[in-house]
Amino acid sequence: MTITMNNEQRCERLDQFIRENRLIRKAWTGTDAQGRETACLLAALAPECAKGNVIECPSELMPQWLAELTPWIDDAPSEEAWPVIVKRYAELSHRWHVLTPDAWSRLDFTARAIAVRKAREFVPASRVGVMNAIDDVLALLGRATDGGDVNANEWAAARVAARAARAAEASVAAEGAWAVRAAAGAADEAAEGAGAAARAAAWAARAAWAAARVAARAARAAEAQAADQIITAILDAIEVEIAKAEGGAA
Repeated sequence: MTITMNNEQRCERLDQFIRENRLIRKAWTGTDAQGRETACLLAALAPECAKGNVIECPSELMPQWLAELTPWIDDAPSEEAWPVIVKRYAELSHRWHVLTPDAWSRLDFTARAIAVRKAREFVPASRVGVMNAIDDVLALLGRATDGGDVNANEWAAARVAARAARAAEASVAAEGAWAVRAAAGAADEAAEGAGAAARAAAWAARAAWAAARVAARAARAAEAQAADQIITAILDAIEVEIAKAEGGAA
């Protein structure tokens, strides 16, 4: 699909969908009772993605990792938090054009770390192997966020350790083992190197979400609360980077 629309027009389109209550979740597009077009958060901004083809999201609108994460940002929050989250996302979309590729790269690693830290909350201190694997990944993500160099071998080693910890939990019958395995999975998914992980933040967020759900014995409220917290922290981080860029441009 070829769409002729600049970024500001895209943001205004999203604003209109929100204002007219035509933004939907858990579906890509549709029609409302009045026969009007409806769309999810990503498809409202990028109609190219209307059939779920996230890869078609224009790179000048947002980086691929955020495009991959956006459907989850739309679908995962609690009913109470969702309206606030999508409005805030829309507001930030008007401002994030000031971000450089380096800033977006930092945010990619920051988003992964946010998800992994949330997943870590569901790991008992007795699971030393999983804790160590998660902490190693968090250390690499922290270094990458600060602009430090992390080579491919370091990312690969962290993934191997996280996968081993994840696999070890498969044989554990104790209560909570599924949550711990999901937490190790969040670390595994987050430990992708720079430039090779368009979906890493989304995978890590979903794994952390799963850890919350399993830890609470499939309680929807706990699952949604974890999503609210992860998404809010990611939007906070985006806003901080935007404020820095806007301040520097002033």
